[in-house]
Amino acid sequence: MKKIIENIKGFFFIWCIILLANQVILFGGCFAPYCLIAAIPHTLVIAVVLSYFYFKESDTDNKKEIDKTSNITSQTEPPKRRYTKTRRPLRKPPSSGFKDAKSSNISKESFQQPENDVLKQRGDGYELYIGRKFELKGELVIYNGLIRGYEDQGADVIVLSKSTQSVHLIQCKHWKRYEFTKDHLFKIFDKLNDFSPDYQHIPPEKINHYLSNKRNQADILTAIQEGKSYSQIRKTLYLSSKQVIQNDVWPLLEGIKENIYRYKDMKVVVYAF
Repeated sequence: MKKIIENIKGFFFIWCIILLANQVILFGGCFAPYCLIAAIPHTLVIAVVLSYFYFKESDTDNKKEIDKTSNITSQTEPPKRRYTKTRRPLRKPPSSGFKDAKSSNISKESFQQPENDVLKQRGDGYELYIGRKFELKGELVIYNGLIRGYEDQGADVIVLSKSTQSVHLIQCKHWKRYEFTKDHLFKIFDKLNDFSPDYQHIPPEKINHYLSNKRNQADILTAIQEGKSYSQIRKTLYLSSKQVIQNDVWPLLEGIKENIYRYKDMKVVVYAF
């Protein structure tokens, strides 16, 4: 619309110039109404023709200028780089990640109030995630790793199952970058196999602290007392990723079903978090 208005203004300007020249040159400077009326037809035609060629030439020049600018921009613009996503190599876990498998002594520090940021530490969220699954079944869950820290004897989560009359010892590994080798598998199995049931001495309020569904102390003490008579001990390793399992581990695992395996009498479950 703006372009049309500009063209109309340009046309009338050209027509006025032609009309003025016509009256001065051909009509001897006559600007009387009858002289102007007589000059309108042929000056209008001349103005239309000249305006057509003028505006056409102007549009052509503008297009050439735009094309020239575009070519310069495309030549000076640096080529876009293509990035290829590469997988970062897995790292070996720090040696401090494993505790002494034979350790069963309870220190006073193991029952101290957990730090406020303990749930933010790596792996703690995964332990809670796994434990909640058993809480929903009505089992008593002891978040041994969160309560005891490095003195948990390898059992991050302990489930006292009244329905199956068993004590379920669970080790959780929320590893994304570390390599899980057969040495880790052996150490975890040995820890759980040598586990000493010292969780029976954990104060009920410490157990209740991490439960999503709080229980009264009497219920917790009753469940622990009943657990002393459970003869079945179940061992399970939970891994949050299958990608960290190294090639030397797979020949040692017997497949049960999808993402569930067995090493001796320990179950290995890949459960994403």
